[in-house]
Amino acid sequence: MTLFLFFAIFEQKHMQVLDIDEIKKEYSFFVSSENENKDIYFCNCGAIFEGEFESASIPEVAKNSIEEEYDEFSELFKNIKLTENENCIICKSCGKNFSSLESQKKTIPSNSYFISGYNLEEIDDDLFLYYAKYKAVTKKNGKKKNNYILSFESVQKYIRFNITTKKIYFKDYDFADEIEIDLNEIVKITDNIFLEEVKNIYNLFQIQVYIGKLAKHVIDVNNTNVVEELLGEMKNRFNYAGLDSIKKIISIFFGIIRYSNLSTIALTKGCKFLYDLMKECNIPSSEKLRELNLTSPIPIFNYLVSNYIKKINEEVNEDNREVHEFLFKSSQIIKMEIDKEADLKRKPSERIQEVKSFEVIEGDEKEMKIIYKENKDYQAGKLSHNANSNKFHVMEISTDANASKFIYKTIQKFSDYKQLLKYFKFYNKQEIISLLQKHDLETLTQMIDLIYFRDSMEIKEFERILLIVKDFATQETLKYSPTLNMENFRLDYSYFKKFDFNYYDDSLMMMEVLEFDPRKEFNKIKTFKELKKYHDDLVKYFNVVTDKEKNKKFQDFVFRFKFLESREDYDGNLEFKLISSPAMLVAEGQQMKHSASSYSRKVITESYLIGQIFDHTPNLSSEELKRFTIGFTFDSINGLEFHQIKGIMNKPGSDRFKKLLMEFLKTKDISFRPVRDLKLTEE
Repeated sequence: MTLFLFFAIFEQKHMQVLDIDEIKKEYSFFVSSENENKDIYFCNCGAIFEGEFESASIPEVAKNSIEEEYDEFSELFKNIKLTENENCIICKSCGKNFSSLESQKKTIPSNSYFISGYNLEEIDDDLFLYYAKYKAVTKKNGKKKNNYILSFESVQKYIRFNITTKKIYFKDYDFADEIEIDLNEIVKITDNIFLEEVKNIYNLFQIQVYIGKLAKHVIDVNNTNVVEELLGEMKNRFNYAGLDSIKKIISIFFGIIRYSNLSTIALTKGCKFLYDLMKECNIPSSEKLRELNLTSPIPIFNYLVSNYIKKINEEVNEDNREVHEFLFKSSQIIKMEIDKEADLKRKPSERIQEVKSFEVIEGDEKEMKIIYKENKDYQAGKLSHNANSNKFHVMEISTDANASKFIYKTIQKFSDYKQLLKYFKFYNKQEIISLLQKHDLETLTQMIDLIYFRDSMEIKEFERILLIVKDFATQETLKYSPTLNMENFRLDYSYFKKFDFNYYDDSLMMMEVLEFDPRKEFNKIKTFKELKKYHDDLVKYFNVVTDKEKNKKFQDFVFRFKFLESREDYDGNLEFKLISSPAMLVAEGQQMKHSASSYSRKVITESYLIGQIFDHTPNLSSEELKRFTIGFTFDSINGLEFHQIKGIMNKPGSDRFKKLLMEFLKTKDISFRPVRDLKLTEE
């Protein structure tokens, strides 16, 4: 690079993106005066004057907000001040009424960023796209009272593309250094350059020109239809700058420029698919992809989603208790470990404890023997267990070439793939492929969120529920679209979310209590009408049974844990209540909008305990949850262990709440591990 060119580029870094003179003509500004009920106004005609108000009721915090930051809060109080005092702020030079709505829109508090814009520049082989934001700055001019001067300040950043080397560079606001960026940073940088930092954005047409110039250097650009596909999102959207669509286009262009084979993804699955793949999958550097020599879409897809699967594995293992050491061990667990350690000192032939899982053998309490079992090849749903590391892993569907090819052809959006991965919670690869062969893709992607937080879902049970949910959605679609008939019928999948699982869970709960065999009638139900009738008939019979008969099996187990409700050993801000009856458990699921009642079978079989937690901490913010449902696993050897805690619609608690909960669990001598529901975000 010549010395001249170097200085030319340096100068461009500090170019004027917007025309300051035009801004001065369009906008007026104000700053609080030294007089309590007055502001200093800088009219766009050039006049500077002091405006007086009848009311002095603006809180100090609002004044500070007006002076320091241009946000919704300051905007609100500025408008209140003006509209309360109609026709009292008039510019004597040009007659402008600052109380009018039109004037308010263009009257800005000083010392806050209020306008931004883009500008395109070409210097030899470098293509620059600049973004700058501006604020008006008021300063005292000498010691004279209320004598101010108005000036403008800006900060800018840019992205630079060199058309010869195909390299991309980014410079953040003025205090940062220019850096080279590659595939692994493209989405992050384009997010940065197209942030909507202020409301008023000028020169958007410059971005369109930039896209056109950049497109000349993108392979297959005409075949991918990237501009038409993504800019189409901007049509008929009022007051929409389109930056979200623009950043996708430029990310895709830069991605293909840095590794041209990515265009095969755009050609086969579309541009949105490629963008989501780049955003979600921690895409590596272009050098790494070249080393791997990935050229066709399915190998590229499989390699990239392997990174996403790693993220899923991390999420899975956050809830996998076996991976985590105990944060707190109950006295019962500690005693078990001491007994086991003593047992290991015996001869192998004399040992009582053999392996990890156990069952109690009847006998005298002092001589009770515990036989341990272990299944080293354990597999269940999305989790494949590695006996050596004790970690669980999502079974990578990409390891099977035929399966991955089938799924790649089936999915339309990357979000489809993300939804399908959730099914690994319940099923293995072959079962998921079988579901895809039997049911349309949209049905499956919509259905998973309906069942994901349930305790379990056998494949036959899922097939049956799917039929019922689909029938419900069909009837609702026809009900609210009377002109539809089966010839022009298209299912409205939004009704999936309105399906009431309480009919299903209520029925299961009542059958457990009444000891009915679901195989006789319940498992044959295939329509929502049949489910509702069966449920309602069961309720009539259930109501005849006495509360004592209904609740006995449930309460006999739950009431063993009344000590959790006691305040004698705990004086904190949390209140615990046992869910002590089937009806209460069903109501909990309804009120909290989650699947607590699907755990009813585990409660009745004495392997699970469910309760309520209320947070009575004074002065909680409106954002914090105050009520939760809590679950514990139980066995007679290890006792209670914390399993999960969910707010309404499965929302998590705050870090503050999690710390309170861990103190409560310690006080009640309940073991817990650092699973996701207890993990602090600050960690």
